[in-house]
Amino acid sequence: MGTGYVRNDTSNNIADGNVINASDLDGEFDALQSAFNASTGHSHDGTTGEGPQLTTSGLADDAVTGAKIDSTTTVTAASFVGPLTGNVAGNVTGDVTGNADTATALETARNIAGQSFDGTANISIATTDLTDVTATAAEVNKLDGFTGTVDDLNYAKDLRATGVTTVEFDKLDGLTATTTELNILDGVTATTADLNILDGVTATTAELNILDGYTGSTAELNILDGVTATTAELNFVDGVTSNIQTQLNAKGTVSNLADLSITASAAEINKLDGVTASTAELNYVDGVTSAIQTQLDAKGDASLSGDNTFSGDNTFSGDNTFTGTSKVQQTKEKITVSATAATGTINYDALTQSVLYYTTDASANWTVNVRGDGSNTLNSIMSIGEALTVVFLVTQGSTAYYNSAFQVDGSSVTPKYQGGSAPTEGTASGIDAYTYNIIKTADATFTVLASLVDFS
Repeated sequence: MGTGYVRNDTSNNIADGNVINASDLDGEFDALQSAFNASTGHSHDGTTGEGPQLTTSGLADDAVTGAKIDSTTTVTAASFVGPLTGNVAGNVTGDVTGNADTATALETARNIAGQSFDGTANISIATTDLTDVTATAAEVNKLDGFTGTVDDLNYAKDLRATGVTTVEFDKLDGLTATTTELNILDGVTATTADLNILDGVTATTAELNILDGYTGSTAELNILDGVTATTAELNFVDGVTSNIQTQLNAKGTVSNLADLSITASAAEINKLDGVTASTAELNYVDGVTSAIQTQLDAKGDASLSGDNTFSGDNTFSGDNTFTGTSKVQQTKEKITVSATAATGTINYDALTQSVLYYTTDASANWTVNVRGDGSNTLNSIMSIGEALTVVFLVTQGSTAYYNSAFQVDGSSVTPKYQGGSAPTEGTASGIDAYTYNIIKTADATFTVLASLVDFS
C-alpha cells in the first residue's frame, strides 16, 4: 500500500498568529510530493487506503466531473454503461445498442415488391412487381379519378358478365340520372331509336303515364302538336259523334233573338248586365203587380183612425203610437226571471223586458244601469218628453242588501225616492221591489222617480 499524505508540521507552527519557518513549509511540500509519488504514493485504484479510483468519467464517487477531464484526451474502455449525453466527434468503433437520430443506409437492405431498398435512394415499383396483379399500368390508370365504391365496380363486373359491351357502357358517359331513375328502364324492350323519341321531352313521369296503354300511332299523337287547349277544354268534345263544324253549319245562322224563340228585346236582356242578385233574390219580385217603390212610398207610417178593436193576442214591435183613449181589458208585460244574485253593476235592458226578477239571494249592495240593450242606449230609443217605467225585483237572504247607486247609459243619476229618503237597507228574507219611472227631459238628461216596496 502506498504512503499517503502525513502532516509534517506536528508542532502546529503553520497556524494563525504563529511564526512560520521555511523548514515548516518545506516539510509540508515534501509530504505532499511523497503522497503523489508514482512509486511510493497512492495508486488510486479504488482499493482501501489507495484513495478513490480514477475512471474515464472522473472519480468513482463523482468527485471529478466530465468537464474536468481534458477535452483532447482519448477515452478508451471495454464498454460504456448508461446513456451517453452530448455530441460525439469522430468514429465510434464497436456495437451500439439503441436508436440513432439519423442514418444514411440500412445495415441490411430489404426487398419491397421485389426491389432492393437500403434507404439510400428511392425505388420504382412496376405493376408487374405486385404479386397476383395481372392488369397493366394502362389498365390500372383507368381508375385514376374514379370516386365510386367497390360495389360500383362490382356492378360493372356483373353487367360485363351479362354481355354489356364497352360501347354500351360509354353511353352512360356524362349520365346524371340516379340508379332509381335508371331502374325505370328495367325490362324496357324498346330500342335506342325508340327511346330517342323522348329526346327533348319535358313532360313529367305522371304526364307520360297518361300514354300507358295507348294503342294509337305517333301520327295520331302528333295531331296534338301545338294544341294549347287545356284538358278541360279538350273534354268538351267527349261524346261528339261526328264532325263538329258540319254539325254547326247545319244549325243555320242566328241573326236575331227571334231565331232563338226569345221575345225579349236586347235592351230588356241587357238590364241583367251587372246584376249580382241570386235567383232566389230575384224570385222575391214574383207576383208583384206594380212598382215596388211606389207601393212602399204609399205605405207611410201606419195609422188607425176611429174606434179599433184588437182581439186575441197581438204583438206590436218597434215604436208604436196610440192617440186618443184606450180601453184595455188586460195587458201582459215581458218579465225576465234569472237565478242570479244582485251584486256589482246590473245592466237593465229596457228593450228586453219591463220587469227583471233575480231569484238568488243578493250578496252585496248593487248599482242599476238602465240602457236600451247591449247595442242601443236608452237615450237613443226615447224622445224628449217621454217616460219609461221599469221594475227590478230582488230576492234577499238573512243578510239584506240594497240598491246604492243608479245610472242611465253608464252615467250616474240620483233618483228621487218616494217618501224623500233613499234606502239604506234591504228586507231580510224577503223580496224588494224597486220601481223606476225614467223621464227624458232633454238630450241625455233624465229625471228618475223611484220607490221601494218590500214583500216578506
